[in-house]
Amino acid sequence: MPKKGMFPEVTVIILILDKSGKVLLIKSPKWGHRYVFPGGHVELGETAAAAVKREALEETGLKVKNIDFVTFRESIFDPLYSRHRHLIGLVFTCQTTGGHVKLNSEGEEYKWAALSEAQIQKILTL
Repeated sequence: MPKKGMFPEVTVIILILDKSGKVLLIKSPKWGHRYVFPGGHVELGETAAAAVKREALEETGLKVKNIDFVTFRESIFDPLYSRHRHLIGLVFTCQTTGGHVKLNSEGEEYKWAALSEAQIQKILTL
């Protein structure tokens, strides 16, 4: 079996919207303590939509619905990322079903932000 990191890794990038249309950002030590969208790896045998639900719940404590694929982002050995990896991120939007954000150890803090399309693109291309 090949070593981890020898092939691109498929991830999900999740734009979680609240009822007012604000998007959730998490400050991540994995990305140089910058605000990023929550997300993570797609597990073997898991659909991307299932990964969105799982990662949203694990990282934010939020359940999500209305999951829609938007685009993808490729990150090849990004110096901002804490590991030397080639990541292929499937970008999804979804809505929270309510509740309160409860971060796991992957997030230092969070904020809900009203972002323009241009601001979202800037975050996706860090």
